[in-house]
Amino acid sequence: MEDFEGGVRERRRTRLAVKEQEEAVNLLPELVHSNQALLQRILKGAALLDDNIVLETPNGRRRLILTARIQDERYDEEAVAEVPEEVEARVVVEEAAAPAPEPAPAPVPVPEPVAYPFVAAEGDEVFRAPDGKKLSLPAVAALIMGSPHREELAKRAGEIVIVSSPRVEIVSSRLAALRRNLKVAQAPQELINVLKNRAITTQANTINAAKNIDRKIEIPPFYSRANVKARAESYDLGDDPTHQAVLDTMVVWSARPYDIEHMMVMPDGRVGGYAKTSGERPQEWLTFIDRDRARALLEWVQRAFDGRAIRAPADQTGAKQYRAMLAKHGINQLRDLRPIGAEFSALANTADPATTTDTEMQLLRKIALRHKPAGMRDPTSHYSVIARPVQKE
Repeated sequence: MEDFEGGVRERRRTRLAVKEQEEAVNLLPELVHSNQALLQRILKGAALLDDNIVLETPNGRRRLILTARIQDERYDEEAVAEVPEEVEARVVVEEAAAPAPEPAPAPVPVPEPVAYPFVAAEGDEVFRAPDGKKLSLPAVAALIMGSPHREELAKRAGEIVIVSSPRVEIVSSRLAALRRNLKVAQAPQELINVLKNRAITTQANTINAAKNIDRKIEIPPFYSRANVKARAESYDLGDDPTHQAVLDTMVVWSARPYDIEHMMVMPDGRVGGYAKTSGERPQEWLTFIDRDRARALLEWVQRAFDGRAIRAPADQTGAKQYRAMLAKHGINQLRDLRPIGAEFSALANTADPATTTDTEMQLLRKIALRHKPAGMRDPTSHYSVIARPVQKE
C-alpha cells in the first residue's frame, strides 16, 4: 500500500490530457453544482490525490479513469468552503481517438468451377452429355438457357464448335445454327453475340462465294414456277401440311429453313422474325402468288410445326427427310429453294422481262430475299447461279 501511495504522490502533478471541457463526462451533478472552481481545476489538469485515488491507463490506451474521494481538509481554503465534507466523483476523460486502422481488404471470392453439362463429341456429332448421350443443338441451347452460368456455357459451346471440324465453312454453319437455336430459346442478343466469330464468318463466306461461282442450279420441271404456283394454290389449309407443302411454301417465300418456322408478317405488311433480323427491322417482300395466299400458307405450316404435326426443315431429323425429297429432283440442298423462289418472284413482279435491266432484277431479288436494297451485288450469287433464266409466264 505504501508503494502505491508513493507512486501516486509522484504523479500528483500529472496533467490530464483534456481536449475540451465537454469531454469530461459522468461527473456527479452534486460536484458540478457544489463547486465550479473545483470542476475547473479538474478540467485544467490538477489531480485530486488522496488515499482513494486510482489512476489507470489500461494497455496504454488513450483513456484515463480518475476516481477520487473529495475531503475538505485536502484542499485550499477557497475550495473547502463550498465542497461537501465527503463527495464521491468519477471523471472519465478521453483524448481524441486515434485513427482506427484501415480494415483489411475483403478476400476476393474464388468462383466455383462451372460444371459443363456437355462435352465435345467425336465424328460428325458436335456435343454429347458427360454420360455419353448424344445432344442436339436445341438441347444444348436449352442447357445454356437453364444454367446460372449462361455466358460461360455459351463460350464453352463455341470453343467446342470451333474445333469440331477442320473445315471453316462447316464450323461457321454450326455456329450459326447454335445461334439460331439460342434465339428460338429466347436468349438475349448479348448471349447470342458470344457465339459470333467475325474471322470465321468472313473466311467461310469467302470460301462459299468461290464455290458458288461455278455452281449452277438447274431448276427441275417439278419445281418450275407454274408447278409450284399450282400446288401452292391447291392445298387445303384445313388439313395438316405435307412435307411437299412445306417445301413449296419455302419457294413461295424464298425462305431459309429457319425462316419458314419463325418468319411473320407484321401489322404494317412487312416481314420480320427471320434469321438475319431480330424483328426490329422488318423488310418488304415479294412473292409470285397472291400475297394473302402466301401469308395463309406461312401461318398454316407454322401451326403444324408448333403442334408437332410435322417436323420443321430446320430440325436436324426433319432436314434429312426434306433433303431426300429434293434429291429425287436433282436439288441437293434446302438452301437452293431460296434463290429459285427469288428468281420466280422477281420475274413475276417485272412489267416486261425483255426490257427489265439487270439492275432492276437485282433489286427485285433483294426484296424477295428480304435484303436491304443498298449495294450492287446480286444477292442470289451468294447461293449459286440459276442455270437457265426463267421466262416470265
